[in-house]
Amino acid sequence: MFIFILIFLIFKYFLKPKYYKKKSKLKITTDSSFIPYTSHNKKPTWVKDEVIYLKVYLSNYGCRKIAITFNKKHAHKNVTVSKSYVYNIIKANNYEIIKQRKEIKNRVLKPIPKNLIWSMDLSTIKEQQIFGLIDNGSRALLTLKHLQTKSTINIIRAILKIW
Repeated sequence: MFIFILIFLIFKYFLKPKYYKKKSKLKITTDSSFIPYTSHNKKPTWVKDEVIYLKVYLSNYGCRKIAITFNKKHAHKNVTVSKSYVYNIIKANNYEIIKQRKEIKNRVLKPIPKNLIWSMDLSTIKEQQIFGLIDNGSRALLTLKHLQTKSTINIIRAILKIW
């Protein structure tokens, strides 16, 4: 009988399964600049601004894609957002998002010097190749001509005739 009690006490006090062990407590650092971010803390204001920025520039993305994009972009900062957080931010700041999109759409472009950038277009209209060249600085049409074929040598010849 004594042997059974001894074996019972050994199992009870010395051979406990891992799930009986106490979990270690969070180690607190003495560095005052480090504040661990947890999910119950209020998110910083830059998170809201960044979500609005992403929605302004990624207008075709939904809440899920914006949340994924944000989480990938800011993974090193240990800050994440959920789909519902993104939805609530977008819903609360919808007017600001529309206003920022309108400002982007209606902004005045920076002037481009003349003869710095040219735009080229090769279109097919009724089985005929039309070659067009426009100067971006002055918006002047440099050439608009019919090409027999779309070969590289014909395009280079058309550009060299202007130059």
